[in-house]
Parts: sequence; structure tokens; C-alpha cells
Amino acid sequence: MITATSILRSGLALGLIAISLAGCSSHNVYLDDATRSDLRNSPTIYMVHYVTPEPRVNPPRVHVAPYANVALHDTPSGADIQSHLKDFDPADEVAQRFAKTLDTSSGLHNIKQIHEAEPLPVVSDLKTYQNKFKDGYLMEIWIDNWSFNYIPMDWKTYGITLSARARLSHVEDGRIVWNTGHCSYGGSGNNYNDRIILDDLKTAEKKKTQAKIRQTVEHISDECSRELLRRYSRSK
Repeated sequence: MITATSILRSGLALGLIAISLAGCSSHNVYLDDATRSDLRNSPTIYMVHYVTPEPRVNPPRVHVAPYANVALHDTPSGADIQSHLKDFDPADEVAQRFAKTLDTSSGLHNIKQIHEAEPLPVVSDLKTYQNKFKDGYLMEIWIDNWSFNYIPMDWKTYGITLSARARLSHVEDGRIVWNTGHCSYGGSGNNYNDRIILDDLKTAEKKKTQAKIRQTVEHISDECSRELLRRYSRSK
């Protein structure tokens, strides 16, 4: 059941992302050809990702007087879903695929992915990383929307929406060289039998449902990495 505490925790984490980014560059920074060339010759491009907040869950609700917006069924909360997924991290999934895409499509064979997640909020002063990384470039990945939304035509079925952002900076001076990396995709299984029914997390079908969620996120992450590459490749 969704509690006020779980909603507040998820909303607070995403709010911290928005607040922290308010202090970052307020304009779009596109990658220029000189920097794109320098990236290939850089000793290292560090790929980091931030902790993914608990997913939001938006179940069907109905207004019942004197109560407001009563849920039509006892849907697992974001914390419940995360406990079932254990250490499965959507931000890490996007980072892994984007790193591989940059390697194969842009000739960036010098990417070093850091698999330990950075804590939120997303840093506003990139010089913070100078104590951790000495030279090269830093690519950051974070999730700014991770939610489960019921599908009106079949209200026990949920679609996943996942949005990610990417930012690239120069380690030595903290200068942002690219910040237009953004992707947003959704899905709910590849066919009717693969659809995600969150209530099944409470039944003997829970392992199948966990696998469906992972597979859907992996598929979305593949699409996301391709969109990030398109944005990376743009000069304007």
C-alpha cells in the first residue's frame, strides 16, 4: 500500500535533483568538434551514475466521500518494488549501455565505468570530483523520473516510465562541455503475456514479475542509450 512516507521519500529525492541542478549551467551546452576529438585522446573518461530514487507508483484512484482519492487496489509501494529488485539499478543499466554505445559508435575506448553509485543530490560544483579523479573527463548519469503508472484500459497493468540525464565535464577545472543528454521512454512488456501486474509481486508469480520489470527497464535503457548518443553527436 502506498504510504505518505514513501511518496514523500521518493518525491524528496527527485526534488533534491531538481534543486541541485538549479545551481548548474542554466543554458544548453553542446559538444563542439574540438572537444569531441579531444575525448578520443583523453587518458580516461570516467562514467559515474547517481543512486536511483525509489520509483513512484501511480495507481488508479476514485473519489469516495468523505475520503479523497482512495486506491482501487492495494498496490505495492515504491519501497516494496525496490526491495524485490534488490540491487538492480536503472541508472547503472543506462550507464552501462551508454558506455558501450559510445565505445562502439564514437570510438571512445577509454571509458572507465564506476559501478558504485554516487549519492544524491547531483552535484552542482563539479570540482567536488577533483579529489577522486585527477585528469580526463567525467560523464555523469542520473535518473530524473522512474515511475509505474497504471494503464486505464487494464488498470491492473502498469507501464514503466524512465527518464535519464547525462552531463560531461572536464575534470581539471570542472568545466561543463556537454549537458544536453536526455532521454525518456516507457514500456510494459513486449506483449500481453509480458505485461506488468504489480499485484503479482505479492503472489507466487512474484519472480516472474520481477523478471518482467528488469527486462522492461533493460529494453528502455537500450533505447535511452541510443537517444543519448544522438544528442551527444549533435553540435547544436
